[in-house]
Amino acid sequence: MIEMETQQYIPSSISVDDFFKLLNQEQIKYIILRWFDKFPKIKKGEAIDLLVHDDDLVNISKHVSPHCEDNSITCNIYSISGITGTNYNGLPYYPIHCAQEMLDKRILLHNKYFVPNPKHYLLSMAYHVVYHEAENSGLSRGIREEVNELAHNNKYRKTLRTLSNRCGIKIKFTWVDLQKFLDENNWTPELSELKKLSEKSNWLKDLYYLKLHDQQNTGEIMAFIVREWAYENNLTDWIIKWLQTHGLHILNIYELDKDHKEEATRTLRGGNWGNEKWEKNEGSGKTSCFNYSL
Repeated sequence: MIEMETQQYIPSSISVDDFFKLLNQEQIKYIILRWFDKFPKIKKGEAIDLLVHDDDLVNISKHVSPHCEDNSITCNIYSISGITGTNYNGLPYYPIHCAQEMLDKRILLHNKYFVPNPKHYLLSMAYHVVYHEAENSGLSRGIREEVNELAHNNKYRKTLRTLSNRCGIKIKFTWVDLQKFLDENNWTPELSELKKLSEKSNWLKDLYYLKLHDQQNTGEIMAFIVREWAYENNLTDWIIKWLQTHGLHILNIYELDKDHKEEATRTLRGGNWGNEKWEKNEGSGKTSCFNYSL
């Protein structure tokens, strides 16, 4: 069993092109995961992320070093099955069947570098955004908040748009919509893996509880309606925080448009939104908040 760390360095004595030439000559099965469009140019401080077949870890280790030198290039090496030292927080970097398929259907770019085919590049980039970056991706979650200018100029959004156009696939570039896209293509981690991934992400934690309910039918899903009076008095955020501090996990938040508001007014609470015993008429529903409780 080889012992190595994920972060390795390409020695400064060898160029990027020569490094990959060696890998190709030895028939090492690898792919460059992303940001390879302008290779061999690499921005200072950026790393090359590689997915390598388990059987080729020994061979590739001969061409990298665990020691950083002046002008050496950082190279993160991930194995298919997440072997110790070549994994992501103790997990395979991608679901094993997805990683294997990417390597099996890799393509040769510029006759120099093996990379994912366009569909796999789109899927793997979406997976990276959803499950590795989550709220750190800079993309809008797709729940309540508007897509801001920063999200429009986000490097992930730009790359995903280019790839989706190339593949002829229409998707929305919010975290929630990308997660649904991955679900539809069977590019999702197992529930136990999602639980571990969720340890450092509130977005993934909410997703974990939702999938836990779907798979094990535990806990309860409930809808909480914020009425017009509370909305107009800027109490929505306070209510959401109150729900969270009392043990509820927010799964999704919707601000009702005119049509949905009319439908909710007509169909919820038996159509009765009167003030009953309260002094104020709080109005009908304005925002619906879906929660999960164990």
